[in-house]
Amino acid sequence: MLSIAVPDGWAKQLKDTGWNPATVRLAPGQAPGLLVGPDLSAWPDPGSGVPGVFAGASRSLGAGQAAPALPAHNGCTPHPARPVAVGGLTGWVRGWAGCHGTSISFSEVLLAPAHNGYGVYIQIKQVDQIERTDQILDSLRVKDSLAPQATGSGTVIQRSAPDRPSLAATPPQDN
Repeated sequence: MLSIAVPDGWAKQLKDTGWNPATVRLAPGQAPGLLVGPDLSAWPDPGSGVPGVFAGASRSLGAGQAAPALPAHNGCTPHPARPVAVGGLTGWVRGWAGCHGTSISFSEVLLAPAHNGYGVYIQIKQVDQIERTDQILDSLRVKDSLAPQATGSGTVIQRSAPDRPSLAATPPQDN
């Protein structure tokens, strides 16, 4: 249902059994999701030096829905949110860097469809000083049954310029 490309060193382990959107205070239930990283047992620890990407789809991320509760990333320096458009989805990227005096950074991405359908939540954890958020977003693929704006059986959704209009009037706040 979802696919995303990651740097070679990150592509060691994959968990693609879905997710429960209630983890970010959205409507509960099973939804398409995946987690990719070199060591998925260590990835959830914000202080671990393990990079990776989580991507999850949810109807609760659709237009007009309440924003999810994003992680606060305490001990990190927040960067201003910026709008982003990926195919027919629009939303925001929020970033945090220099976490606990390290090179660890996080990008939280919320993408919503223009109409009914699934939105996508993406968390990218990077552990070096190479910014890969846009490159990873460029690789996002959403199967047609999730993304009515896509064509074909698994269309690459291209990220467009960040100055494109967004559905959200303001970026989501971290809680």
